[in-house]
Amino acid sequence: MRIIDRTRQALGHNNIVANDRRNRSSIRRIAIHHSVTPSTHTTSNFENFWRNSRGWRLGGYHEVILGNGDVEVNYAPEIISWGVGGHNSDTYNICVVGNFRVNGAQPNAAQRATLQHRLRYNINRLTNVNVDRVLGHDEFPNQATLCPGINMNQVRNELRQQSAPPNQPSTPANSVNTHIVRAGDTLSHIARQHRTTVAELTRLNNIVNPNIIQVGQVLRLPNSATPNSNKHQITRATQGFMTAADAVVGRNPRTTVQPGIYHVFNHAQGMINVTTRQGIPGSWINPNR
Repeated sequence: MRIIDRTRQALGHNNIVANDRRNRSSIRRIAIHHSVTPSTHTTSNFENFWRNSRGWRLGGYHEVILGNGDVEVNYAPEIISWGVGGHNSDTYNICVVGNFRVNGAQPNAAQRATLQHRLRYNINRLTNVNVDRVLGHDEFPNQATLCPGINMNQVRNELRQQSAPPNQPSTPANSVNTHIVRAGDTLSHIARQHRTTVAELTRLNNIVNPNIIQVGQVLRLPNSATPNSNKHQITRATQGFMTAADAVVGRNPRTTVQPGIYHVFNHAQGMINVTTRQGIPGSWINPNR
């Protein structure tokens, strides 16, 4: 599952007015929709219809779950999308791509897994929403619609039975490595942590603006990425080197590093450069010594 950030290109994103905004605490329900379109469609297909046929200024869905299980995020929760007539001021709208009201069609396995994950995530961050307030479009008052064509009792029961904590996606064993964005994360920090680059993360995750990522967003990592805790514990006094050049050529140690928790500053040929003050070079040591 990828999170695709469309908040800077969604319909009306550059024309938000005061009445389009709300406090997150005012959100009390999540509405589930289906697109009644082919499974290959994306948000941009719907936006053409909304703009050209209905004259809408904003789109209908905060999130769209694509046919492959990826998620397009179009608006922040604080923006009111136009998904359920007469009920949008306190509703967060999620759409699953497909037509689930004919021939018994239902979301595929990838879509179902993503829907459960996104519902858990949103219930966790929208403090006034609970499982019982996750509703199908047709469960809202005064809605003459067959949308979403999904058994919502089953969706809610699965949510109640889920033992996995919020923000932890279910991923197949053979899936690529992932990183879940936490408060304070930046793309450059994540790239350093996993020894990759901002450009590579941007490419893998189809990120339009590398300066905008969301808490809870699941980022794909390159297969070669390895975590770097940025910390190293020294349990006994350890011989260290003064410079990177010394470390590379294996010169005799010039100092001693005392026991403690140190920040990892750099790496060179099996050696690590540790420091008690992050960002200031310290002593090069052999972590296996």
